Amino acid sequence: MKDSIWNGHTILMLGVLVLTSIEHVVAEQADVSTDQCLLAVQETMMREDIKQLYAGDRARVNESCARGDSNTAIRFVERMGAVKSCMRDLDTYIKNNDLDVTREVLNRAMSQCRGGDLATALDEVGIASTQTPAAPAEITSFVANTINLQEGNSAILSWNTTNANTVMLGRYGEEDFRQVQASGSQSVSPDKTTTYVLMVGSSTGGPTAMKSQKLQVTVSTPSTETCSIEGELEGKWRQSIKEHPQGPSSIWTASVGIHIAGSARPFPIAGASVSNDGRYRFEDLTAGNEYMVKPDWASSPEQGYVSCSAGQVHIGPTFTITGSPRID
Repeated sequence: MKDSIWNGHTILMLGVLVLTSIEHVVAEQADVSTDQCLLAVQETMMREDIKQLYAGDRARVNESCARGDSNTAIRFVERMGAVKSCMRDLDTYIKNNDLDVTREVLNRAMSQCRGGDLATALDEVGIASTQTPAAPAEITSFVANTINLQEGNSAILSWNTTNANTVMLGRYGEEDFRQVQASGSQSVSPDKTTTYVLMVGSSTGGPTAMKSQKLQVTVSTPSTETCSIEGELEGKWRQSIKEHPQGPSSIWTASVGIHIAGSARPFPIAGASVSNDGRYRFEDLTAGNEYMVKPDWASSPEQGYVSCSAGQVHIGPTFTITGSPRID
């Protein structure tokens, strides 16, 4: 009975020893396979002139070697070598041909290298280098015929640009920008002080950097306060005139015009008149302006100026009429 028990223990121990030996052999074989894979990878790196691997690439190679898949590990390193060789050839090509390559073009070429296509990568930088860079868009002028307006009046905006194929005009702070011609003009009638913005760009494909210039038009609200101007005519301010040599005579009275000082056009005034005693009077004038008063017949002086304050009746020039009306 004891012999039987002893024999059983002996057989069990021998079985354990055999299994342990097999495991050690398998482990030793796995270690040898991994070491051989890593050695093959190292030789491939030397052949491809790869000094070191990035952490992620190294982990990928180690994983393949741990599985005993040396072919996958070696092909991966060879592919990296081809990419590096392409990058090196691309850099040499750019330097030898003294090419001015933008970052955008270089990125496209490098992407072709990562796909193993050196020929297309060289085409990318070669084609881009032969394209003449577009001249930047510029605003050469942006002006208004007047930058100070009375409410209700208009101003003409004019502009000139160069190298621009996108020109936008609008009001600062608004969303009313519209495309306009590269050079042109536009009438505007703002109801308040407004800043206009002209924007130009030179790109036809995709986003482009825009240059801008601002122009402010100041709008003043007309004064509701009024004033008056009155003065006197002397000399031949009333004359007997024959309109036709054989016709009857009629009495003509000189008239007096009024203008805003600095303006070439007559200012429309209601109620301007010359009385029987030769006095002229202008009423309901907008206060705060300087006015030019001038008879329509030759006189001395020819004209006079009056600054008009709210609620005041101002004494205008005394004109001596020396001429006669022109009869057509």
